[in-house]
Amino acid sequence: MAAAASSRAPSGRMIKVTGSVGSFPVPAGAKVTENIAIDQKDVVVAFGSVTPANVSSFYATALPRAGYTISGNSVVTQGGGTVAFIFFSGHGYKGDIGALSKAPASEASMGLGTKNVTTITFMLK
Repeated sequence: MAAAASSRAPSGRMIKVTGSVGSFPVPAGAKVTENIAIDQKDVVVAFGSVTPANVSSFYATALPRAGYTISGNSVVTQGGGTVAFIFFSGHGYKGDIGALSKAPASEASMGLGTKNVTTITFMLK
């Protein structure tokens, strides 16, 4: 039974991303507060309400299903909190996902508070 549970994909949804990225998966329960183009090449999406461990687990399955290749996915304890780092590429973009259980106060300006903050950055290759 444990093997079946671990192979089940965490639930999520697709969101429309600004620019030419198209759609991208986000975990269930994610509160998306930012979806902006920084310039002609870069896009940033930010969401809250999902723990770094759940972000890591969700994207381990969701990224390959959406046609992206993962080059790194780590969850570490840092500064009294948990941090997830995920690096991916595909569809003409390279990107990274950073999830923090305790974000700096400067992150609160995105409307996410300072608990369980995730940012996704897309960069044209």
